[in-house]
Amino acid sequence: MKKQRKNKNDIVTKTYLDKVLDERFDRFKLYFDFRFERIEQMAEEFLKYKSFMLDKLDWLVGKYKKFDEEYTIISGKSIDISKTLEDHETRITTLETKTN
Repeated sequence: MKKQRKNKNDIVTKTYLDKVLDERFDRFKLYFDFRFERIEQMAEEFLKYKSFMLDKLDWLVGKYKKFDEEYTIISGKSIDISKTLEDHETRITTLETKTN
């Protein structure tokens, strides 16, 4: 609601305008501080969540790397085992043919 001046003959002075504008800017600033407070709170919560997720992802990536390394080692060993089995098979078949 607008404030009306008491006397219509009052002159608007610089000090009066400064006072009125300062009051309006202060209210405007309080309003925006109130509005941005929620946004800042949401941003802070998001950063906490992001940090939590990155920590969990670091752990998961570490486990995946370990699994990948183990899989590489196992697949290399399985090739060696396959070669050994083939070698044993050929030796057994030659032994069986000699004994028959």
